[in-house]
Amino acid sequence: MTGSRTFHCWAGIAATAVALVLSAPAGASEVTAIDDFMITRNGQDFYHDAFGDGNPSPAGGSFFTGAPGTYAVLGSYPAGAESGGKLALDSSLGGPFVNALGRGRTLQRSILPTDADPSTENGLKQQFHTFALFGLFDLAIPPAIGDGYGIALNDGGPNLPANTSIDLFFRREENGTVMIRFQEQDFLNDIVNTLERDDLVIPIGADQIELRLQRGDLDTDAVTAAYRFWGGGSAFVADFNPMQATVDIFQDGRGWARGAFFAVQAIPEPGTLALLGLAAAIGVVPICRRSRI
Repeated sequence: MTGSRTFHCWAGIAATAVALVLSAPAGASEVTAIDDFMITRNGQDFYHDAFGDGNPSPAGGSFFTGAPGTYAVLGSYPAGAESGGKLALDSSLGGPFVNALGRGRTLQRSILPTDADPSTENGLKQQFHTFALFGLFDLAIPPAIGDGYGIALNDGGPNLPANTSIDLFFRREENGTVMIRFQEQDFLNDIVNTLERDDLVIPIGADQIELRLQRGDLDTDAVTAAYRFWGGGSAFVADFNPMQATVDIFQDGRGWARGAFFAVQAIPEPGTLALLGLAAAIGVVPICRRSRI
């Protein structure tokens, strides 16, 4: 004879239940600042923004020619966001973004929209250039799962969705740990390829982190990632700490890349939002015990 299963549940204390549910932040914003953003090309300075003029994005730094740069911005930066040689980043001020897996994000991002004609030597091109992208950030711990900040090389921009984005960023992972993540977003095939994740080991006295993405050899399309810590206004070591993985930045065939910096926060999945709303509404969480008859 087959037994039937029944569940007998009772309610926990309301205040405790709500506290337990709401203590796991579902959409806390990532707040930090970027101190310096630089691109080199063929071993020479190409673009630099020291965030020293008090004009936040879309106002940018300057190219090696002296020409001013202007960013294509997703989201917004309020008046006063650039101050004291830094640009404040706040993911809650970002715009709507869908990653390569189709998951919603709030993304505050500035892309430098360099030339996109693969046949010319302007911008960052597969045929002509090695290049490196650097971002120096205040060291802030991402508060919630999916939150982070960093730099990216991609092939998108104003009115042009990216096929590929190579991201290096400081992120709180799904298991709650904070790591330095190197990833490829393949928007054509709906894939996020986690290339490498390094455990966070912050040296004593560190207050900033510098991230680097680099195509170092014209004979290969491989991009590498590296990082180093700063404290008191100077790098702790001259050399960057290299990550081991590499990725082909030009596999989509566009033949050019653009640099960006960003702060991002995850948008809770609908099921998570529903659970949070239900718990807050009724003030209890059911605690269930199963018995067999």
